[in-house]
Amino acid sequence: MIRRVVVTGIGTVNASTAGGRDALAGALALGRSAIGPVRAFDTAAMSSRLAAEVDEATLASLVD
Repeated sequence: MIRRVVVTGIGTVNASTAGGRDALAGALALGRSAIGPVRAFDTAAMSSRLAAEVDEATLASLVD
């Protein structure tokens, strides 16, 4: 099966952008995932405890 991805727009905010554009490109090329345990809130009552979180410091540096 061939998987295809289309990337559009002028930028991205995701869990892999903490290191900038080159870090994101490297993570994509290596197939590295940024999914991990949720840290922002308690997930005890939820069926899923995983997410690709963008932390506050990363978000603040990307958004004006």
